[in-house]
Amino acid sequence: MKVRALALGVVLLAGCGNGGGKRLTSAELARKADAICADQARRADAIPRGRASARNAAGYLGALITVVEDGVGRFHNLRPPKARSGTYGRLLDVLDQQLETLHGARSAALKQNRALYAKLLDQLRAERRRTVLLEQRLGFTGCLPLGSSGP
Repeated sequence: MKVRALALGVVLLAGCGNGGGKRLTSAELARKADAICADQARRADAIPRGRASARNAAGYLGALITVVEDGVGRFHNLRPPKARSGTYGRLLDVLDQQLETLHGARSAALKQNRALYAKLLDQLRAERRRTVLLEQRLGFTGCLPLGSSGP
């Protein structure tokens, strides 16, 4: 299962907050996002993985969802510059969708539904491609795609 690379890509976007304060500049937004990505990658890498099985995939995804939920919430707290708010809003929409997809993948793994699990992993890949394009438009450099190693 190649969920680790896909999930880590999602995690890399799970952000930190601006506390609802002033709008960030484009450079500040990119700097915070890049720092967020490094933190989220570290946290995801710390999640233990066992051999490939439905039970281990479900456990891994459960732990990963905790990391992603925290990060996506923090990412929602960042205030992009007005000129970037449309693109940033689309990024948040994709992040929210990725989180829903992760929940679905975990459920499929728990039910040992391989067909649905594979379909949702493909959906995560497509969502990740959209995320990368939005990250690039926003000037994020530390959140770009990783390799394709599995759990």
